[in-house]
Amino acid sequence: MTTGSRVVRVWFGSFPIAEVHAEAVEATRVAVLMERRFAGLRITNEPQQERGAIREPRSVQQHRPGRTSKPLGATMQIERTQIYRAKTVAAALDVSVATIYRAVESGALRAQRLGTGRGAVRIPGDAVLDYISACERAAPRMGRSDQPITVGGGVR
Repeated sequence: MTTGSRVVRVWFGSFPIAEVHAEAVEATRVAVLMERRFAGLRITNEPQQERGAIREPRSVQQHRPGRTSKPLGATMQIERTQIYRAKTVAAALDVSVATIYRAVESGALRAQRLGTGRGAVRIPGDAVLDYISACERAAPRMGRSDQPITVGGGVR
């Protein structure tokens, strides 16, 4: 039986969504419980590394030729000077890719089309940050009105 500190992670694609640090026996028990609770998601139970070192899953570590945009990984930070794919922006904002394309089509999110025909959509980092701040400004106004809510002709 192995001993030592271990880390159990639940992965959603290439993003860790839960992490538990425990001794070997407890980590095994937690991993079994996580597999039941998060059926369909990948669960890892690995030796704990030094502090500050986060190991990315193998799918993120592999080089994919032709893919120049790097995944945001665990940091989820947008850099103003970087250009991102719609899929990467959707993952960072925890929305669907369709939501990002709707924002681009409506003009709420500035993007560039590369190539001929429909082209590939690339979104500058500063446009993503501007879109986030615009959403933050719009959020407090939603659902807050001085007018009473009417349901079926009556006032509530």
